[in-house]
Amino acid sequence: MYFVYILESIKLNKLYIGYTKDLVKRLLNHNRGKQRWTRRGVPWKMICNIGVETKKEAIVLEKRLKKYKNPKHLKKLISDGSIAQLARALT
Repeated sequence: MYFVYILESIKLNKLYIGYTKDLVKRLLNHNRGKQRWTRRGVPWKMICNIGVETKKEAIVLEKRLKKYKNPKHLKKLISDGSIAQLARALT
């Protein structure tokens, strides 16, 4: 199983979207500054994760979520549950 996740930088008030097989390890790596693109935003908190069966599904969902340029819109999708519906529609 793969997970598509959304992180929020407490420091920068920015979002980061990615996918992984191990959520705990991935979040630790982001917060330890081991990921180049998220190093400046430490600390990060996970605000959403969605489980999918295959890597291909994870990549498709990640790309779709990255198309949302407005973080407020993405947070609204998370809070009202629409993000889960979007994930089901894509997989």
